[in-house]
Amino acid sequence: MKAMGQGEGDERILGETDFGPSQGKAGKCPKVVQALSLACYWDIYTLDMTATALVEIIGIRQTAVSISVKRGETIIRRDGLGIDGLLR
Repeated sequence: MKAMGQGEGDERILGETDFGPSQGKAGKCPKVVQALSLACYWDIYTLDMTATALVEIIGIRQTAVSISVKRGETIIRRDGLGIDGLLR
């Protein structure tokens, strides 16, 4: 996943989950959905990537990226995480 965020943040976020091929489709795996959402949020707001760039890198539709970014923001607010909290 290193190319996804072009940095260390995504690997740290995704490294704490069971993200991998054995997890199946994201919609059926809450940990995968949460990891993808946090990674999309991180990429857009911290790494200043565009949704279009994420579409090309991740291979999902632009509406899915937008939904993931909103979901990532909700997760961060709900769990009281700041951007610094994602790097622990």
